[in-house]
Amino acid sequence: MRYHEIISETIVSGSRRLGFFLTKRLKEIDEIIAASDAANAVIKAGLRAKNDAEYLVQYALRKVSDGYVPNEYDTNLVKHYNLENLRDSIESILKFGSDRFLRYAVDNLKYIEPVSDETRTALAFMPSVEQGILEYGFEPDDPDPDYQAAMQLVNAYLVIAKNLKRVETVIEALKPVFADTEKRHAYDTRPREYRPDHGEVETLYHASMYASEIVRNGFAAEKPEDRKGVGNLGTQATISFTHDIKIAHDIMRALREIWMIVHGQLTRRDIIKWLKAENIDLKKAQSFYMTSREEPNSIGNTIALYRAYLGLSRIRTDPVFISPQELIPHLVKIDIKDIGIVSCPVKLDGDDVEYLHGEAEFRVPASRVVGAIKRVA
Repeated sequence: MRYHEIISETIVSGSRRLGFFLTKRLKEIDEIIAASDAANAVIKAGLRAKNDAEYLVQYALRKVSDGYVPNEYDTNLVKHYNLENLRDSIESILKFGSDRFLRYAVDNLKYIEPVSDETRTALAFMPSVEQGILEYGFEPDDPDPDYQAAMQLVNAYLVIAKNLKRVETVIEALKPVFADTEKRHAYDTRPREYRPDHGEVETLYHASMYASEIVRNGFAAEKPEDRKGVGNLGTQATISFTHDIKIAHDIMRALREIWMIVHGQLTRRDIIKWLKAENIDLKKAQSFYMTSREEPNSIGNTIALYRAYLGLSRIRTDPVFISPQELIPHLVKIDIKDIGIVSCPVKLDGDDVEYLHGEAEFRVPASRVVGAIKRVA
């Protein structure tokens, strides 16, 4: 995982890339603004028209909301949720960076005034309003102008109801990301002290070449001397866990692909095809990690080219393996099915727990594993 892509490792949110995350939320906000403004224009026109549309909707809602029909102010999601200002602040973060404009985004969330419970109840029952209008004496798709006007009003309310759920989902997604990003900024000068918010015990993930064995026997209190790790040559006595299942999958995928290189199922030619597909210069890739002591097609140099590909790719994440060539004798001996991901509950209080940003990673002694170990991939 590239460091510049990591923004929020709050265990609850699991977000990693601020640009990607906010771009998606920005697109949703733009869609919500457009749909809500259009629906509100229909509601405003429908409630002010000289026909029986509002009365028919009121008649259908009489049993569930005392006939309350929300007006265009009640259903104005753009105003209630401060969407235009929130959109502008997110655009500024994307353009100029979170360190300068995060505060504005956080402040905009403070000015949200959710729709009233009365409006929320009326919107929740809008899907049943057509049946109530039919009970008044109309037929389905009745050409009567009052029926048509009432259904146009109902459909506008249904759009608001749909987008109410969307906007509240977006807001709830933004809150923990902004909160954790603010927390990170507070640790800019002492990043080693940062930790994401977490419970005393959390379910964490560990990608390993020995997943099958770990499920059978558990984690050893001390690392076997003949084992090599991929992150720091296995020199630590602690176990590396991530709280991000995607990162665990990326590590597992890389381990399996290196296994395939070792076993001749993935070749230098294949890696070159990947480089060409992303328009990555082969000479640039070959300038990383490869050694002139071996033939270009050797297993070691193929692994080196693969590692360079991960580092230069725009579509793959980079687990930042250190000296993966040292894994060769170990990968020769195992079945690819042994490479996988295990999960288990881990106790995270105490001074013997270390946190590192790079892979959303907790490093803990085996004694911190406090529950059943399960194979999840």
